[in-house]
Amino acid sequence: MATKPTTKKHRSKAAVPGVSVDDRIATVQEDYRQHRTRVLDDDVQFSWLRFGASIMSYFLLLSDVPRTGLGVSNLNEYAKEPDVFQYYGPWNYYVQTIPSNQTNGTARVWSYKFDTTSIVWRAFAKFYELDTFPDCLLYHRDCPNELFGRDVVFQMMDSLANATARRRPAHVRPDVPVSVMIRSKNLYRDRVHHHLLPEIFVNPVWRTHQAIYYAPAAMQNGTMPLCTTPTTRPNFCDDLWVNFRYACAASDTECKAVGLIWVQILARYRALQATYAGYLVDLTVLESEEDVQVCKGGMATQGRRLDDLTTIMRVLDCPTNGAVPDSCQTMYAEDYRYENAVFTSDVINWYQIVAPLRGIAQTYFYVRFLMAFWSCYAVRASEPKYRNSSILLRLFAAFKTFAKIPPQSMVYGSPLPVVFYILAHLIDAPMVYERINQRFTSLAGAFNIGLWEFFSITSLQMRNVWFLAAFLHILVFLYTHRSWEPPRGVLGIPEFSLSLVSGLTIFTQFRRLSFRNTHVIEVHAVTHSNSQEAMNRFQYNSKGGGNMLLEGVLLDFKMFTCMFGIIGAVIAILHLITQLTVRGRSKPVGLFSARTSVPYSAGTLWTTAVVSVSWSSAVLPRAKADVVAAITTGIRRLSSMGTATPRGSTAERSSQYSTASRLPTATERWPSAVKDRMRVIHDQLELVHQRSAAAHAVTAWMNLVAMSDPVAFFQLKVFPGIDLCYCANKRTGGVFLLPSETLRTRPSGKVPWEDIEVLCVVSAKNVPWSELVHAG
Repeated sequence: MATKPTTKKHRSKAAVPGVSVDDRIATVQEDYRQHRTRVLDDDVQFSWLRFGASIMSYFLLLSDVPRTGLGVSNLNEYAKEPDVFQYYGPWNYYVQTIPSNQTNGTARVWSYKFDTTSIVWRAFAKFYELDTFPDCLLYHRDCPNELFGRDVVFQMMDSLANATARRRPAHVRPDVPVSVMIRSKNLYRDRVHHHLLPEIFVNPVWRTHQAIYYAPAAMQNGTMPLCTTPTTRPNFCDDLWVNFRYACAASDTECKAVGLIWVQILARYRALQATYAGYLVDLTVLESEEDVQVCKGGMATQGRRLDDLTTIMRVLDCPTNGAVPDSCQTMYAEDYRYENAVFTSDVINWYQIVAPLRGIAQTYFYVRFLMAFWSCYAVRASEPKYRNSSILLRLFAAFKTFAKIPPQSMVYGSPLPVVFYILAHLIDAPMVYERINQRFTSLAGAFNIGLWEFFSITSLQMRNVWFLAAFLHILVFLYTHRSWEPPRGVLGIPEFSLSLVSGLTIFTQFRRLSFRNTHVIEVHAVTHSNSQEAMNRFQYNSKGGGNMLLEGVLLDFKMFTCMFGIIGAVIAILHLITQLTVRGRSKPVGLFSARTSVPYSAGTLWTTAVVSVSWSSAVLPRAKADVVAAITTGIRRLSSMGTATPRGSTAERSSQYSTASRLPTATERWPSAVKDRMRVIHDQLELVHQRSAAAHAVTAWMNLVAMSDPVAFFQLKVFPGIDLCYCANKRTGGVFLLPSETLRTRPSGKVPWEDIEVLCVVSAKNVPWSELVHAG
C-alpha cells in the first residue's frame, strides 16, 4: 500500500544498493503496520476514571443545546408589557398580627433586617430617628440570634405610624392623608459573589419610599378610594402588578383572587373594623420602589426593578375621635406585605443572531465527534489484525481507541466553536444570569432547590467556561507564535482544570441568611413628584454610582479574577513550603500548569490549541516504577556503550544520539516515576530518527485526535499547500514522515539534521489516513 510520490524523488547516497525509494517507503509502512496494534492498544493506557469523566463531559457538551436551548426566543409566560416581564411574585402575605395583650411571642430577624421589604421600614426609622428599632436591625451591631420579641415589633409598628401621623401640617384637616416621601441608598449583598471584593465592586441601590398615613377620619368607614383620591395617592396605583388578577400565573387561582391591591386593602380594613367594633382603625401605607438597575454585562439591554408595599393597620382606643393618635392606646397592630419584581429586556430581538451561533457551534461538535470516531476506525481497520475482521470487531477496536481520547481536548481544543459560543454568551449573558438569579430568589429567605434543577442551573452557569478556553487558546497562541519549536512542548493546564474552575463559579450564586446585607447607608427627604418618581423607576441615570448590575460577562470576569487570585495565592504558599522543606531547593509548583510533549506535526498539521489542556496524564496515566526504571536504565546503558542497534523495527532502534544527556543523573532525586517516563517520551519525540514504541504511540495518537478536527481535516485533505517529506536516516536506514516545514526550519535539539535525507515530497492530501497519523 505504498504511496506514490507526487513530486520529484531524491535518492540518498547512503541508500541500500538495489533497493528503490518506493521499496524503502513500503518497508517503513510495513514496519508501522507491524507495531501499530501494540502502539495503540498497550502504550496508550486506558483509565476507567477518565472514561467515566469522558462520558459525562461528552453528554454535557452534546446535549447543551437540547438541554438549555439555542437562546431566548420568547418570554410570553412572563410578559406584562412589550419588553417588560415579571420574574418574581406578586406575593401577598401576613408577617405579624399582634394584639396588645399577646406580645410574648417571637418574630424573625429576617423580616425586619434582611428582607428587601424591610428596607422601607429601616429607611423611615433612620429618617424619623426612631429609638424603638433595635441597633442590630439597623446594622449597628450583629443580632444575637435569628429571633426577637414580638413586643419590639409591636412598638416598631406603633412608632412608625405615629411618626408619620405627626407630619401632618397644622392647617390640614384630619380626613386628608399625610404623605412623606424620601430617597434612600442601600447595599444589597445576597450571594457569595456579592462578597467578592465588595469594596471595589460597589453596587448601592437607590429607592424611592413613600409613607402615607390615613387617619380613622380619612378612611370614611372603609370607603376611602385609595387610588382615585384627588389628593395624596400611592405610587403603586399606576403599576400593572397591583392587579393580581392580571399579574398572577393563570394556574394560581388563589393569587388571582386577590384582585386589585387597593380593593383588598379596603376589604381587610373593613373586616378589621367589623371585628373591633367600637374602636377606631387607622392605616399606614409604606411603599418602596427600586430604581431600575441596568445590567452592563452583555450586548442585550436588560434591567430589573423591585417593588414592595407594607400596610400597617392599627386598632385604636381613643378618648376622642382619634385625630391625635398619640393620645390613643393601640389595641392591635398587623403587618401585611406585597412584593413584586419585573425586568425589561430586548434579548428576544437578538435570538436570530444567537440561535445560529449556538447552532453552528453545537453542530460543529457533532461533526467533530463523528470524525474523531471515524479517524479511530480508519486507523484500526487498516491494521493487519483487523483487516479481515468483521465490522463489529473493527468498531469495537475503534471504540476502545476513542475511549482513550482526553475528553477536554475534544471539548476545548477547537477554536472555531469556542468563538461562536463566546459570541452568543456575550449577547445574552445578562438573561442567563437573570434565569439563574430567579432560581435562587425565594420568598421570605427560604431556600430549597432540587438536584435536577441544580444540574440545570450549573449548565447555564458553566457557559462561562468558553471564556477560559478562549483565554487559554490565546496564551497558547502567544507561546507558540514566533520562535517556538515542537521540541519545547506546549505549556497548558492540567486536564479538567477548565471544567473545575468554571464549575466552582456556580457556588458564587449560593445564598445564606448570613450573607444578606441590605443596610440603608443614606436617606434624605424629597418633594413629592409623580413624574420624577416615574423617571426614577424606568430611566437609568448614569450620574454617580449605583443601580448598575455587574452581571453577565462582567460577573464572569469578576469571579475568574477572584478565583485566579486565590489559585495564585495557593501556588505561592505551596511554593514557599516546598522551598522550606526541600532545603532551599526551588521547585516550581505545577498544580495549574503542565507541559505537553508534542511531535513535529504540532503547529503545522494541526493547531497547538488541541493540547492547551495537557495530555500528559492521559498519555501516561501512572507508570509503574519498575517499568520506568527499566526504560531509563536501558537508555543509559545504550548511551554509555555509544553504539547503535541493528536495523529493525522502529520500536527497537537506538543509537549514539541517545537522550541520556537530557535525563537526570542517577544521584539526582526524581520527583516521580511518571515525570521520569514523560521526560523519556519527550526526548524520544525530539529524536525523530530513533523512537521507541511509546513515542510512536504518542505521535500517532495525538495526530489521530488532532487531525480529525474538521478545520484541520479540511486543511489537510481538501485545501492543497501542506507538503510532507519521506525521510531516511543515513546511519540506520530508518524511514519516517515529517512536515516539509520542519525540514525547512530544522528545530534546534538533538536531531542530527545532516544525517536526515529527503526521499520524496508528497502532498498531505495524497497520503492515506492510516499513514498520515504517523507524520511528525
